[in-house]
Amino acid sequence: MKNWKPSNIFARGAGHINPPKAMDPGLVYDRNFSDYIGYMCGLKYNPTLMQHVTGRRVNCATVKNITPSQLNYPSIMVTLSSKSSNETIMRTVTNVGKANEVYTPKIVHLANASLILSTNRLQFSAMDQQLSFNVTITIMPPALIKGTISEGKLEWISMSNNHVVRSPIAIVFD
Repeated sequence: MKNWKPSNIFARGAGHINPPKAMDPGLVYDRNFSDYIGYMCGLKYNPTLMQHVTGRRVNCATVKNITPSQLNYPSIMVTLSSKSSNETIMRTVTNVGKANEVYTPKIVHLANASLILSTNRLQFSAMDQQLSFNVTITIMPPALIKGTISEGKLEWISMSNNHVVRSPIAIVFD
């Protein structure tokens, strides 16, 4: 007899790409080379590995370290515990859709945690305009078992209904 377990967000990933929608995503989460350098420094890569990966010498003492949860990715993953029961992260999106577009958020199925956004709308007035928002995730009682995962997603829905930008969310309880 096999011991089957339900899949979780780490097994499923973010889903398959839809090529036509990928050509017109509405919003993108930009990152640049320096973000990845800060991320690798935050992961404590040694100087030899940093030079191998980046092709140049990097002094991590002079670089702003970026934790995995702070890397400006569409997906959001945090580890929370009774000692650290909440975390606030920032995301920045760039409007690559219509110049005058408004997005409103929808939080989908996030069990045993609350998610609070710093804004209830993203209102763009130009293409290539960037807006930032904070996401605060807090454990909700009852306390969860160490190693369990709560998952959900944050959707930014355009008022014109042309775009739905999804960000998978994973909360690991430690």
